[in-house]
Amino acid sequence: MGKEIQHPFEQVTQKQKAELMARKTAKDYRKEYNELTKQQNALEVRIRNRLELLCKRNPNIPAGQIITASDILESGIQKLNTDGVLMYIERIETELAKRQVYKQTAIEGF
Repeated sequence: MGKEIQHPFEQVTQKQKAELMARKTAKDYRKEYNELTKQQNALEVRIRNRLELLCKRNPNIPAGQIITASDILESGIQKLNTDGVLMYIERIETELAKRQVYKQTAIEGF
């Protein structure tokens, strides 16, 4: 008599069986995907609002070689992709940091 062959499912532990049975379905993935999409959209709105606020408070700050914050407002923030919005926020914040009289220093050990 030959050796009995075990089905691969029988070789796994009870915990592994439970994990295999609890695999996500397309519906589960769709729900998770939709939630992440909502979170991403909310983050993009907050990023655009930050740029708009910076531009309104500092319209004459250079945000590039020939562009100022007021130019960004005039051209429309909504037309920019998120990477572009982040780039302009970084440029404006860098320019504001250069102009700040009092520099905040980091406390060592924290």
